[in-house]
Amino acid sequence: MLAQVPAGLLVDLLRSKAAALTLGLVSAAALAERLGRNARYAAIGSAVGAGLMGACGTWVSTRAVFWLAALLCVPALLALRSLGRQIAVPPPAKLSGPTREAVRDVLLDRRLLAYVACTILYHLSNAAMLPLAGVEITKRAAQNANLIIAACILVPQMLVALLSPLAGRAVERWGRRGVLLVGFCALPARALLLAVVTDPLWIIPVQALDGLGGAVFGVITPLVAADISGRGGRFNLRMGILGLAIGVAATVSNTVAGAIASSLGAQTAFIALALAGICAVMTAGFAMPEAQPLMAVA
Repeated sequence: MLAQVPAGLLVDLLRSKAAALTLGLVSAAALAERLGRNARYAAIGSAVGAGLMGACGTWVSTRAVFWLAALLCVPALLALRSLGRQIAVPPPAKLSGPTREAVRDVLLDRRLLAYVACTILYHLSNAAMLPLAGVEITKRAAQNANLIIAACILVPQMLVALLSPLAGRAVERWGRRGVLLVGFCALPARALLLAVVTDPLWIIPVQALDGLGGAVFGVITPLVAADISGRGGRFNLRMGILGLAIGVAATVSNTVAGAIASSLGAQTAFIALALAGICAVMTAGFAMPEAQPLMAVA
């Protein structure tokens, strides 16, 4: 389980760079919807890539999976190269106000600290749920365990692809905090359902709730970082801090939940994850201020 954390950090880093590119490609008014579309295509790519690699590993060889991964990088690099001259970021001299916010001010920003707390609690609750559910599935459905676990991965990705653009549009209507609360409420509900569900097949629709949280979190995180960065910059620094929070929380979640499951049982571990999810909802509702939309940079 711990081996998943470095890969997750790499994905978060790549998403932060993609969000930074998005800031240069679209206007501030279109940022939320564009981030939603980005999350949709990222989810589709993850699902298709996982399917292709699984098929390649099953019918060709395990080594062929790595060749396929390298091959898939080629069209990605070509697409990235085509963006080179389309990103119009004005030079610092044309910006009004301070062009660079002090690092100390970033680290002490109450809005960032509040969202870091939300991020940590979200991943404390979320990171260990699927690994724990996978262990329970393996115990209860030995023959069909691989298919059920694959469905538990692919179904949430499909929902992320479906819901991410809706989340991007919803934040403009309901605000960042309102949409975040909707996504976070899926955490304790999912954990409590996993604690009581015994049929392995029913774990699939329960795990689908991860798609709601994933769609919301994937859109809100870069959007909040952009909102609180404003004209002072430091967007990448804020995304790096949030990425660090995600990695630490995911590591602690897997370690602590695994220890609880080994000592007191999986049901107790799921209840502990549900409590972390409730804390995430309360923090988002009471501690996180509503971020102001990013002002257009002229």
